[in-house]
Amino acid sequence: MPSSKFVVQNKIPSSFRVEKVKGIFDYDAGIVKKEFDVNIPIEDINWNVGLIVGSSGSGKTTIAKNVFKDFKLFNGFKWSDKTIIDDFSNDLSPKEITEALSKVGFASPPDWLKPFNILSNG
Repeated sequence: MPSSKFVVQNKIPSSFRVEKVKGIFDYDAGIVKKEFDVNIPIEDINWNVGLIVGSSGSGKTTIAKNVFKDFKLFNGFKWSDKTIIDDFSNDLSPKEITEALSKVGFASPPDWLKPFNILSNG
């Protein structure tokens, strides 16, 4: 059975917006970290196309990249290395950005402090 235990972490860069969001949500960490412990029961199954299913933000792409290192994953897009909140237009305030993110169901302040390439493969 493919299994893997790993930690993904990202240092949170400092910016006005990052510090504002950290203050609003009383979030004092300098690193965003997520631990994974994965067991995938596929031994003895003849397969060549796989699907990992889970809720948004659960780590599907991260699991695929770490457990199935030899398999082809989509990686043809160059993501920005800015945090999610710093990649919005300079015309928007941190409050407007956090309201917009929350309204679309992306309501995780620690995830707002990650860059796109850490957050998702989209």
